[in-house]
Amino acid sequence: MLHRDNAAHWNTGYTMLQSMIRNRDAVDVFCLRNTEQREDDRLSVDDWQQLADAVSIMQPFHCTTLRMESDFSELHNILVELDFLRATFGSLLQKYLAVTGGVGRR
Repeated sequence: MLHRDNAAHWNTGYTMLQSMIRNRDAVDVFCLRNTEQREDDRLSVDDWQQLADAVSIMQPFHCTTLRMESDFSELHNILVELDFLRATFGSLLQKYLAVTGGVGRR
């Protein structure tokens, strides 16, 4: 079953995209059957790769949010999580810059 995004809940965009990727074959079949007149609505290989990239970027936020929902959300744990996110996204930024040659950097 596919999950729907829900603005009132954290991480639903992540779980929605993750469920799409897990059910890729079913999504592709649905799109083929229901977009005969509009090929632009079908997901290409590049579209699927972009979804996978988005999920990999969102995943650390998902994990951090789940850890911070516990009763152990004290300041020192939050600081550890922030360091984790900073290190993770610093690494992702370096990969992005290597792939794009710095395009999009501000």
